[in-house]
Amino acid sequence: MYVCIDIGGTKIATAVVDTAMGSVVSDVHSIATHAELGGAEVLQRIIELAQHEVAQARQAGFDIAGVGVGSAGVIDPETGSILAATDIMPGWAGQPLGSALEQATGLPVRVTNDVMAHGVGEAAWGAGAGYQRVLACAVGTGIGGSIIINGLPVEGAHHVAGHIGHVCHRLAYGMHCSCGSDSGHLEAIASGSGIHAWYEQRRLACVAQSNAGSDVSEQAEQKLAFPPAANGGQVAQFASQGNVLASQVIHDAGIALGESLAGICHIVDPDVVVISGSVTHAGEPWWQAVQQGFAESSMPSIAATRVVLGSLDATAPLLGAAYVIESYLHRRNSQVEE
Repeated sequence: MYVCIDIGGTKIATAVVDTAMGSVVSDVHSIATHAELGGAEVLQRIIELAQHEVAQARQAGFDIAGVGVGSAGVIDPETGSILAATDIMPGWAGQPLGSALEQATGLPVRVTNDVMAHGVGEAAWGAGAGYQRVLACAVGTGIGGSIIINGLPVEGAHHVAGHIGHVCHRLAYGMHCSCGSDSGHLEAIASGSGIHAWYEQRRLACVAQSNAGSDVSEQAEQKLAFPPAANGGQVAQFASQGNVLASQVIHDAGIALGESLAGICHIVDPDVVVISGSVTHAGEPWWQAVQQGFAESSMPSIAATRVVLGSLDATAPLLGAAYVIESYLHRRNSQVEE
């Protein structure tokens, strides 16, 4: 069994995973990341959480063989250090996550990108189970992805394979991405934060255009037609209530995601595409738009690729992190025996 940790920009979750059963066997505990405090403080919070969870697991009678971690950022798979991170996790780049956890727990540790871990979980026990080649896409605050071949993620030459959110899309040019680019990255319009930013940009433009030359009563009507949103979830809520602008933004975001996934599939040619994350709860119009964008942008052979919703939700990265650490330990033990 393994203590597994899922590190995101909002929260850090942990649980004990039994890979023989393919399930979480303890309660999932989580704490706020408090990314705004900086990378060093976040690392210390993770260390303390890991020590506590390992101690609790052993007290409960679990035989813990290692610690599996899925973390936001670009990961060095050999050392577990954070090579790069976006503005969602300020100061996270450069943190020696793997070595710090090994020293703190006395256990072997394997760190992989959180979306790669999510994809591995879905490929092993979720919506991608039974397929040899899985393209996983997580659409939440940001957009991440992973290419899973025979159960393990493709890392790539620079450890960034599967960064779906940073492919370019024509509708995103001029929108600011969390990586710092204004050059049209998909995440800037199709993630939860991107949907919010895109809605607000278009809302303000509509308000300015409508208010030109209008009287006070007409301006009040425009506030109802173009209400401000607090986040991407509220944009989806407005869309479900029939707001025209919000509905268009949700539709356009879904189309952009579907088109981008089709483009990636022409290169990767997976057996199945698994889409997970909070934005998948944006409603049926969003899902239809994703499928429309995918179908209309695909060659006939690629259009036949199954595009499905993930089935594991928040447990996917925990299960995937367990699969990765177990695979690593199996390979290491095999090398020792040889």
